[in-house]
Amino acid sequence: MKIAITGASGHLGSEIARQLERRGDTLKLLIHKDTRALEGIQATFIQGSMMDYPVLEKLLEDCDAVIHCAAIISLNGDPDGKVHQTNVEGTKRLLDTALKCGVKRFIHLSSIHAFHPEPLHEVLDETRELAHDNAFSYDRSKRDSQLLALSYVNKGLDVVVINPTSLIGPPDHKPSLQGQAFIDIYQGRVPAIFRGGFDFVDNRDVATAIIQSLEKGRTGECYLMSGEYITMLDMIRMVNLATGKKRKAIILPFWVAYALLPFVQLFSLITGKEPLFTKESLHILRHGNTKISSEKAKRELGFSPRPLQETVNDTMQWFKQNGYI
Repeated sequence: MKIAITGASGHLGSEIARQLERRGDTLKLLIHKDTRALEGIQATFIQGSMMDYPVLEKLLEDCDAVIHCAAIISLNGDPDGKVHQTNVEGTKRLLDTALKCGVKRFIHLSSIHAFHPEPLHEVLDETRELAHDNAFSYDRSKRDSQLLALSYVNKGLDVVVINPTSLIGPPDHKPSLQGQAFIDIYQGRVPAIFRGGFDFVDNRDVATAIIQSLEKGRTGECYLMSGEYITMLDMIRMVNLATGKKRKAIILPFWVAYALLPFVQLFSLITGKEPLFTKESLHILRHGNTKISSEKAKRELGFSPRPLQETVNDTMQWFKQNGYI
């Protein structure tokens, strides 16, 4: 197949590209700035923006399918409007271009955040209601782009939606938010943590299932892909087990975290660095669903997530081999 990938230099997009190259497919990759993750891949590289129609037409020309990974992940709102612009408006431009170019299959990468997480201890599957209007900006952008993509089925586009939880695993060049958290734990820069947790899944396993969805995914369907729910304390234990370190952290109550938010935000403004935590990241930890079901993806796409400790082991080994730790 001749396959286009947006967000190709990202954590997931680059892994999909490598697996497709090994499979023997012809690739056209939309890239932006940092392309370290794509070194050595044989492909046609298209540099440009999701907002540029001529760039998108060049990307999708003569392609059988497109895998749409490009998105802005935000845990700090959408102050400049780029989250909505990229995740929703950019998706619409890509959908319109796919129709124009006659693309046969459109794989849309959404997120678990497109769904409402509560009730937290009831099984969350593809029948769960979508994120509410009072959800955070990123969640609404993933909900709206997912609904937009599915609406194009009625226009004749063969759309399949993938909803992974939080991705971890090698290779992780940038590194990802989760990968950086592992590095910070290893280097002793996480002296305190909060209760709560989230579901994490191996990036490589999600990529494999996405490739299976090119042939096996049913038009107009969503597929949740989860791994294991772990707490922040579990994460520290896993990194310790993977590296032989014995890092510890104080567990703080959430009221302390909320009290510190103004100071964390001020420090971020002064230093120009990402805040240590935000209102959104605290909310995610407190409201991460513990029972996310991947049964549909396992049954129809052959999705098979490996044990999370194996993923953490591989990730820390990759960071060490590549000079991150």
